[in-house]
Amino acid sequence: MRVGLLTSVPVTLSAFFADWIEYWTRLGHMVFTASGPPTQPLDIDNRWHSTLAFLSQRPRIHSWRAPTEIRRWQQSNKLDVVVANTATASFLSRMKKPPSPVIYFCHGLHWGDGTTGGKIAWEMLEKYALRNTAAVVTMNSSDRGWFDKAERPGFHLNLKYGVGLNTDAWPRMASSRPTDSLKLLWVGSFTKRKAPQVFVDLVRLLVSRGLAVEGVMLGEGPLQSRVRKSAVGLPISFPGQQKPLAFLESCHGVVLTSSWEGLTRVGLEACAVGRPLFGFDVKGVCDLPNAFVSETHKGSQGLADNISAWLKTPIVRLPALQDLDFRKPAQAVLDLAVNVSHES
Repeated sequence: MRVGLLTSVPVTLSAFFADWIEYWTRLGHMVFTASGPPTQPLDIDNRWHSTLAFLSQRPRIHSWRAPTEIRRWQQSNKLDVVVANTATASFLSRMKKPPSPVIYFCHGLHWGDGTTGGKIAWEMLEKYALRNTAAVVTMNSSDRGWFDKAERPGFHLNLKYGVGLNTDAWPRMASSRPTDSLKLLWVGSFTKRKAPQVFVDLVRLLVSRGLAVEGVMLGEGPLQSRVRKSAVGLPISFPGQQKPLAFLESCHGVVLTSSWEGLTRVGLEACAVGRPLFGFDVKGVCDLPNAFVSETHKGSQGLADNISAWLKTPIVRLPALQDLDFRKPAQAVLDLAVNVSHES
């Protein structure tokens, strides 16, 4: 089968789908990837990659030309089916009836939590695009519920653990009670949605309660400088953009302060390694079995209360490691693609 994998920017391909591309190719399928121009080197080995000049992460003036580019890419590669991911690319690929069926792989409806402005307009646009959608893939109960209520396509697949992980690279370790200081890890981009300042407030609150705490914040972003200034005098380090495995293994728990997620990657990584996740009761977080969630309006206070309660009984609910393996969702989406292509 000739499968197209479309994203707005190439970094999404390498970050989420590199293992899938290799898996599908190994099974004998031809995988044709496409995205907008790279902002950094493309970190995937795929000779059938196409750069679409008018496709971008956010809609721009020239985006009206992207649907024609996408159609030409589908036709020139004689694709049997397209899996479209990320908001801009997926919508533009479904504005008109496509030459080959399109599966919308929804990483997360960015307006589906009800906090984003223009929610009604975004809903109307998505319902319009569903007319040209062969199937939908979701990764959390909130998005799944929206598509169940909408006039969704006949095929709808929900992936309990998202795109999964290469479990060979994420060894399971036993959870342990802190003996000296509590080591907490935060991973993400320093942006408004990720709310990094809440982690700083959490560490400050735990210190005021008399707990010995060590905080680590991995990542970069526009708010990093401001957050670092607010953390002066607190036991928090900022290693920058680093691979998280060693930090996950050395920490006692992961803190996620996002206002919503599609399905958080670091949450899956914490599941694999065997660490608890402390976050808010929001979509993409509350579905994880290792998550201890509190109401968003309680902020750092709710997170601190959950951490204190967990310290008394440090038990973590974890799925079997094989359930997190990327091959399961990769095969499920491949089976869906076969069904969709046969129906067209």
